[in-house]
Amino acid sequence: MLVCALVVCACSGQPSSGITYATYTYACCSENTGNLTWHAGQHVTLHWQAKAGRQTADAITHPIVLSAVLTGPFSTVDALKQATGQGQKPSGVRIITAAPVSVNDRTVATPASELELPSDLPPGYYNLETRTAEGGQSAGGGAIVVVAP
Repeated sequence: MLVCALVVCACSGQPSSGITYATYTYACCSENTGNLTWHAGQHVTLHWQAKAGRQTADAITHPIVLSAVLTGPFSTVDALKQATGQGQKPSGVRIITAAPVSVNDRTVATPASELELPSDLPPGYYNLETRTAEGGQSAGGGAIVVVAP
């Protein structure tokens, strides 16, 4: 007995032209390795790194927004983790925000976020949150910064 099977693939979307495009994602920052000690009045530059993403047949370039926010001071690392983990902003906590940086998923760039620490910034532990946002989704990371007197 001979059995034959016919498999039919119904594919949606545009027909593939066979061309694929390299994409890139971004991660922050080479400065976030080891112990981070900053000082009031300091200008801090955070360098984002492009990383190879997936190959895609999508010919459309997608914008990516990179952001960095410093929040503190906290008296201890445990207090910082508890407050940020619960989304709390205790009295006296300040937020320093870098201007958003725009890149896209097709171009390898060397973007940087700039933080201007106020000269009256109190010493303590600060949470540095970095985030990439693309197409309604975001991913982020964090680091603990010590602001020394």
